[in-house]
Amino acid sequence: MKDGWQKNGSYKYSADRLRRIAITYREYCRDRVSLNERQTKDDFDRALNSLGKEKWYGEVNTFEGYKLFTKEQQAVIAQMLGITDEELEFKDIRNLRIKAYKKMTSFLNKGR
Repeated sequence: MKDGWQKNGSYKYSADRLRRIAITYREYCRDRVSLNERQTKDDFDRALNSLGKEKWYGEVNTFEGYKLFTKEQQAVIAQMLGITDEELEFKDIRNLRIKAYKKMTSFLNKGR
């Protein structure tokens, strides 16, 4: 699916777009961000929260505090923090991330 603005005025996210946001997440946490960037970050945060009971509050610190999150949430947060797949020690991390981003995409695109 291609992401971008739709004719009805809504924004459709793709899993690849969410992956790119995760990798550059710190850029969305600056003091001065545009309204569009703020909305993108808020959408991303809501989608990440949709993956489990623990809530993400947009604070990028160390990974240790995120052990109570679901494995899908942890896989995305680790990518945001620049933690390598080898450091995570999860089985089949690639498929876990793919599944997480697909769920996040579905949540955002259906929830509008």
